[in-house]
Amino acid sequence: MDDDNEVTEDSASPARFAAVSPELHFLLSCVNPGGTERSAPVTVAPGLDWDTFLELVARHRLAPAVHASLGQIAKVPLPVRTAIKNACESNRILILQRLREIRELHEAFARRGVECAVLKGVLAGLEIYGDPSRRHAGDIDLLIRPQDFREADAALVELGFRPRTLSFPIKDSLLPWVLRQACDKEYIHPQSRTPVELHWRLIRNPHLLPLEPDEIFAQARLFKIAGTSLRILDPGHQLLFLCAHGAKHGWFRLFWLVDVAPLLASASVPGSANLFHAHGLDRILHQAVLLAQELLGMQFSPDLTRVAEQDQAARLLSRWALAEILGAERDLGVATLAERVRRHRYALALRRGFSYRAAHFRQAILAQEDWEEISIPAGWEWLYYGLRPVLWLRRRLRQV
Repeated sequence: MDDDNEVTEDSASPARFAAVSPELHFLLSCVNPGGTERSAPVTVAPGLDWDTFLELVARHRLAPAVHASLGQIAKVPLPVRTAIKNACESNRILILQRLREIRELHEAFARRGVECAVLKGVLAGLEIYGDPSRRHAGDIDLLIRPQDFREADAALVELGFRPRTLSFPIKDSLLPWVLRQACDKEYIHPQSRTPVELHWRLIRNPHLLPLEPDEIFAQARLFKIAGTSLRILDPGHQLLFLCAHGAKHGWFRLFWLVDVAPLLASASVPGSANLFHAHGLDRILHQAVLLAQELLGMQFSPDLTRVAEQDQAARLLSRWALAEILGAERDLGVATLAERVRRHRYALALRRGFSYRAAHFRQAILAQEDWEEISIPAGWEWLYYGLRPVLWLRRRLRQV
């Protein structure tokens, strides 16, 4: 889609809360990201499907947020309370495991001279809420500099982690190309089942969030846990990353929005609107504000609210994101052609700029399997674009 001239007032009008199912409505009512006093007690709608409610809690990773509110809500069946409580207990155990594993990974990287920063996850919960148990533990995300990839990869393998992506040997001549086209490599530990994502860039498309690793590490902070100093992102970089990450995925897991809403509504990041504008991310900021108002009942400054409501592109983006939130669980592997086209249109609308859109198209037509199928000499990587249809057809014929 082109810039704002393709967004009409009708198509950009935000969807109303009435379109939300009773189960999701109750889930959203239980969540109180700002920690403010409720204007009215939360009530349970007649005929609410509790199995569906629990499925939504699991999908949106909101058991900790819901558990904090259930004590004040009547008419919630005991089995539902027990299921939420058990999920929170499991999350607490997982948090302790994650903290121990993060320290081990940090020490293993340090032995090889690799600096790393911890992204999202347990430390984000500790910073945003003051209590890591109030956030879903998730996987472990670590950021390194691109030039440290080999050493970091070797450290993970040495600790027993096995790659889930980029699992083929990458030749030295191909490595710079791979590091430009991808932004992370995923691992899993066969015994603990701990997933790790090793990032050398925050977002795959470098033009969506143009932050260089050297800039990130220069402004990173030290966060001390159990005697170990871990690097985390600067508050401004953290907010930019959390919003860009949520927007990139259409906010289809609501706990991402619950994380950023209080940060945007508070003064924890001074001049946040200017920060987003300086990085060309006004649409993403305005989309997050509109969704947080619509779904979480958050209140923002009058100026930010007015600008967000006047941003027609952001209004359209919030409508598309709401469709993802209300829709079925994402499975890109079985997405229809229409769904894939719609998601590409959504991604292209996240920000202006030819460079961003050109990079999106280049990355959209590449597949990691191609890099394993055939090795092209350094300087000739552009041939992958022409060979892509041939390599795709060959893989399909092998499956017949």
